[in-house]
Amino acid sequence: MTDKDSEARITQVSRDIWNIVPNTEDFDRLKYILRPYVMRMPVANHRSRSLNTDAHGFRRLVTNDGVVDFDQFREAPGPKGVLCGDSTIFGYGLADNETLHARLSRHNSDETLWYSFASPVANIFQNRLMLELFMPANVNYVTVVISTAAPVIYLLSPFDTKPYPVLFGQATDAMFNSGAVGGRTIPRFKLASGAEVNDPQSAFQNALDDVRKNIRLIAASLQAMTSARLLVCFKPNPFWMNKALVLQERDVMELFMQKHQSHIALVLDPELRPYWMQYVASVGDVCRECGCDFIDFNQMEALKAPEWLFFDHFHQNAKGIALVAERIGDWAHQTTGMER
Repeated sequence: MTDKDSEARITQVSRDIWNIVPNTEDFDRLKYILRPYVMRMPVANHRSRSLNTDAHGFRRLVTNDGVVDFDQFREAPGPKGVLCGDSTIFGYGLADNETLHARLSRHNSDETLWYSFASPVANIFQNRLMLELFMPANVNYVTVVISTAAPVIYLLSPFDTKPYPVLFGQATDAMFNSGAVGGRTIPRFKLASGAEVNDPQSAFQNALDDVRKNIRLIAASLQAMTSARLLVCFKPNPFWMNKALVLQERDVMELFMQKHQSHIALVLDPELRPYWMQYVASVGDVCRECGCDFIDFNQMEALKAPEWLFFDHFHQNAKGIALVAERIGDWAHQTTGMER
């Protein structure tokens, strides 16, 4: 298949998905820019039916009273919370009023206003930079959501990203296939599924090293400069959940796998399950060492029902995001009670 044929196939797959889940078209058509320090971010002042960004490229907040941009959030009185994460926290396939920061801001007992620094495909290093560059001084809560991106990058990358995880932290096919940095000399491993990966043990250890370093730096900065409480979450992972798909969802999932097969296949691969479980447990250990709170959303009973998950087994739908918002809101409320 030529590059032109491949591009045409992906375009058709995208259109098929858009016909079934219209909001994904707005997400897929969103353009990005390379920003100094914070790497890849959505363009500023983007407008579409369901997805809109503010003057900084952050996704706009929709509250009960209207639309809030980041500058208004920064100057607003009262308690505040910020969110960092990847496409799930940014709101893949969700309208502006269904995002996590919209849910948190509309449904809380202490009138806390939340804003999202999330960006699609963001890694833990980018999350830290977002906090260092943008976080207002009067923030009460910081929530960082850990995704599956880092282990997959180290499993798939054909070149050695050490010491360049900062530059090559974006899980894109271009990065996987570029070979731009010195080639690996370690042997490749073939999984039972047929996928070839780098040594799983070293890949997951490298990913954990990235997370450990950046969580420690985030926690230390918050302790030294603010009174904000830090919560680290591991987002619901498709490996732990088995969602029964209706016919339409099966059609979309098949299309989605054609478009994003490499990442999802590795997260779902049963041979890698012990590594994923240890990775999540180790992230929790790091949080306890740093004195911050940790939630593994895979352990949340409400998320074990099939309705929480998006068609792709990879993102939360509106109901799933509402459940996540409820849990984070409970944490913030309990934290406020402890401080009193």
